[in-house]
Amino acid sequence: MSTRTSALDAVVFGVDIQSGDVRGDAPSYALAVYDGDDVTRDVVSHRKLRRLIDDEEPAIVATDNMYELAADKDQLIHFLGSLPAETRLVQVTGAEQPEPLSRVAKRHGIPYGKEPMKEAEAAARLAAHNVGHEVSAFTDTTEVKVSRGRSTGSGGWSEDRYTRRIHGSVRKRAREVESALEEANLAYERDVREAYGGFANAVFTVEARPSDIPVSRNRSGDVRVEIERERRDGIEFRPLVKRRDHVIVGIDPGTTTAVAIVGLEGEVLDVWSSRTSDTAEVIEWIVERGRPIIVAADVTPIPETVEKFRRSFDAAGWTPTRDLPIDEKQHRTREHPYENDTQRDAMAAALYALDAHEDQFERIAAKLPPGMDRGEVTPASSPARRASRPSCGTCATTRATATTTRPNTNPANSPPKKSGSNPSSARSNASNHTSIPSKGASRTATNGSTNSKIASAEPAARSARKSAKTAR
Repeated sequence: MSTRTSALDAVVFGVDIQSGDVRGDAPSYALAVYDGDDVTRDVVSHRKLRRLIDDEEPAIVATDNMYELAADKDQLIHFLGSLPAETRLVQVTGAEQPEPLSRVAKRHGIPYGKEPMKEAEAAARLAAHNVGHEVSAFTDTTEVKVSRGRSTGSGGWSEDRYTRRIHGSVRKRAREVESALEEANLAYERDVREAYGGFANAVFTVEARPSDIPVSRNRSGDVRVEIERERRDGIEFRPLVKRRDHVIVGIDPGTTTAVAIVGLEGEVLDVWSSRTSDTAEVIEWIVERGRPIIVAADVTPIPETVEKFRRSFDAAGWTPTRDLPIDEKQHRTREHPYENDTQRDAMAAALYALDAHEDQFERIAAKLPPGMDRGEVTPASSPARRASRPSCGTCATTRATATTTRPNTNPANSPPKKSGSNPSSARSNASNHTSIPSKGASRTATNGSTNSKIASAEPAARSARKSAKTAR
């Protein structure tokens, strides 16, 4: 699967401060212009950067810190408002709490250096691979206002005729705008202020961006047309691509049900709890945020409610060998915010499940091509593994809580003898082991299907890497 954006049909500007400060006088910028194949480098002033953006209309202006382009929030909003209609500002290091650019570049296999030009190039390449968040200060609602282009004034015998002409021209232009919106099949609301001989003004609130509206701003004689996007209350960050990556889900059922979503990179993506939501609403909330590869609980045996969610997603289950103590859960979640104890318990379950499989996820990441996140890789789901899943909650509980001390009753999985043992057989037995210790104070266990499901992502990673090489 190609990770390139349609932005490469145009160009991507990567920008980083070369010298000076945007809050001071005459800052200069390292500019890397990336077209998907080649990179053009230059050092430009702030004024020249703005002129190049207006002239070339890049699909994306990428930076590791949006406040390198504006001194404060007001200036940032003004900068966003001045961008061409099809140009987006992207912060490649994240949203409200950005990561270091070096860490993001390393995770996606993008070359990085500390020099401003190297950072500008890294930002451009990351944005071209759909990494980062679009910075937006405006909604997708646009106001089109048709009004008088000159004052009706006063004077003389011809004043009434003059006023009628102006208001008639406004009405005529407003009807033309309305016809254009109708032909474009755009949703809008109209607010008209009538006046002597026609309209004093007409305001159309259109559910579209300015680039999608077949009307342009202009001023000619008696009529003026203004187009302005609706401002947000603050700055909003939107991911470039809303992928449904594979995730780990921790669930804490009860009077209040809590769910935590953890990415395969270890970041807590979201946490939520509700006293009134039913199973369908919880599943819908999870589906909007990713594809669960593991569903985890903080107690053993696995609660029946959690088991139902696991079966709904055809995911592997995970439980600890013993109920996680409160102090361990508090310690493991200490760096992440939560609103109540149920959210903490769900988050702890997901994080401990991540710890138990970190080595496997690292092996998958090592096989990925540059620019691809491990969350994109789809583990293969073999019919044999699906058939081996338990059909009842009791069986699932037994498998999910298996420990390393559990006797092995299957001769096919018996450990090989030391003398004359077959190395390939030993590797096969190791992959079918039923327990993986976690990094935390408590030792955790997982069922065999978890290991096989995650291990099956490694061929997918190798395939993705081959596909990327072929594309290049």
